[in-house]
Amino acid sequence: DEGTCWSDPSIPLYIQVNPIPEKPELLVQNKGGFCAGDSILVQLNKIGLQYRWSTNDSTQYLYSHIARSYEAKYQDSVGCWSPPSSPVQTILFPPEPQPIIQVKNRQFCQGESITLHATTAFEYAWSTREHADTINVKISNRISLKTRNKYGCWSTPSKTIEVIAQEN
Repeated sequence: DEGTCWSDPSIPLYIQVNPIPEKPELLVQNKGGFCAGDSILVQLNKIGLQYRWSTNDSTQYLYSHIARSYEAKYQDSVGCWSPPSSPVQTILFPPEPQPIIQVKNRQFCQGESITLHATTAFEYAWSTREHADTINVKISNRISLKTRNKYGCWSTPSKTIEVIAQEN
């Protein structure tokens, strides 16, 4: 049209569409299980600029102190957010009950011995540094015991018992 003015074409604008980052995985040790009083490391397998967890944490890893489900995502080097990871469940292993030391008589004659028996467990740690379910004692002593279950959780110490070697 007459009287209509057009500018020169603009410089082309190139738009780059970045791909969505890979879905991350959450890494957890011991199948996600831990004992009371402990924690377990839950970690993203990707390095990013930022992180977002279902717990509102913002680091590449966290320590879980409770049994719960976790998901996380990360922001890549160009600012794109990944889809969330698949959930990972942490598990609080069952506690090991306080062991009981069984003995028929706490007194015995010098030169003899008595046998102490522990309640059934996966592993034993006597205060005498022995590790069997039964121990023989030949001298007067104060003895206690801790046990561990198949999950690796230690008990609280047993009640201490005193055994006495009587003089002949």
